[in-house]
This record gives sequence, C-alpha cells and structure tokens, in this order.
Amino acid sequence: MSMDLILWADTKADLKQFAVNRNLFRDSVDEQGKPIKVRRRGFQYSWWAGTGKVMSVRKTLRTTRAVDIIQNGNFGFDVPALPWIGAGVTAERDGEIVGTYSRRQGPYEVFSLESEQTVKVSNKLDIYTPAKYLPGVVALCRLYDQVEANDKENTPKDDPEYKESWKRSKIAKAVKDNGVLINMANGDLTGYEWDGVRLLRYQDVEAWLTAKGLPTHTWQGGNKY
Repeated sequence: MSMDLILWADTKADLKQFAVNRNLFRDSVDEQGKPIKVRRRGFQYSWWAGTGKVMSVRKTLRTTRAVDIIQNGNFGFDVPALPWIGAGVTAERDGEIVGTYSRRQGPYEVFSLESEQTVKVSNKLDIYTPAKYLPGVVALCRLYDQVEANDKENTPKDDPEYKESWKRSKIAKAVKDNGVLINMANGDLTGYEWDGVRLLRYQDVEAWLTAKGLPTHTWQGGNKY
C-alpha cells in the first residue's frame, strides 16, 4: 500500500526543509562520522523529470529555413524580424542543435554556431522556440505502509475502499488540518498549501498534463519516475 503526492515549492531547499520538518528524514552519520540526513524507511522521492521542473509548453517547430550567410562562427537567415524569436531559440538539423539564437543584425536573424558543428549556405535548418516551464520546483513523493503504520483507521484490507483509505489517514488529516485549500492552474488543480509548500494528488496533476498533451511521469521503482 502506498500513495503518491506532488510537493511543489519555490526552491529545492524549501522542499527538503519541509520534508525534514515532517520527520521524513532522520539523523544519521556517514562513514567518516559526519552528521547526515537519511530518508525515513517507506519514504521515496524524485525530482520531476530529474530537474524538478514541470513543462507547460513543449518545444515548438516554428519554421524551416535555408541558411543565407555564414561569417565568423555565426550564420544567419535573411528574413523580416520574427516576433517570436529570442533567447533560447535553436536551429536544428535532424534533431541535433547546430546553433542558438544570438541577435538581429541588419536584415538577418543571427545564430551562434555550436561547437564542432558545421553548416553551409543553403542548408535547411529547423528553427524551434524552447519549452517553457512552470515556476518553482516539484518532487514526486511516494509514501509506503511503513510511513503510514498505525496512521490509518481500522480498515480491513478486503474492504473495497481500502485502496482509497489513505484519504482517512493521519497523514492526509494533518495536511487538511494544517494546510490551506488552494486552487492552481486557473482552477484546474486543487490542493493544500502547508508552510509554503503546495501538496497535490499525483493523479490530478497527471490528468491535467495529459489533457494538455504535456509529458507526465510514472513510478518505475526505487527513486525513479
């Protein structure tokens, strides 16, 4: 028996301190005798996508253009000023980045050539605007029975409602008693905010991202999603 939660805060340090304050880490020492924090048995977590960032907009192909000029490690496209171009825009060939946007110069949108890449005049390249990410950082957390031991009400395991019994656990009750009910994503997501950390059901966030065609993450075992 386990439950998955999403913890959302401004920084990784905020999330780690929240977990420490909730006794999800315990004090220990390393091989050199230095004090360290160790995950409590039954608690696992992973930073979303390895970075803690949740994508809100995918990388988008905006146009495919032939290179018009190459000079001093830069290349350019002779086009009218593009309203969507800016920092983070990339020029790619067969899915590999060959240049990053630098500046507007005269009639050209200029890109800096990536190290060890080469392009020639008339080479066609795909121009992408970068992915965008929601503010803050996210950790996906899984709490097992060891953490919830003695937390649940006396619910028999053959009860058809057992899989949802975590809703009646002391963990969930603590969140509701100490947190403030919040809405996120223009009301599409509901959760609680507790000590500056937002807590949401993983299933709700997964469904919200899927509806938008954005990547989600699935528990794979260990500390990996």
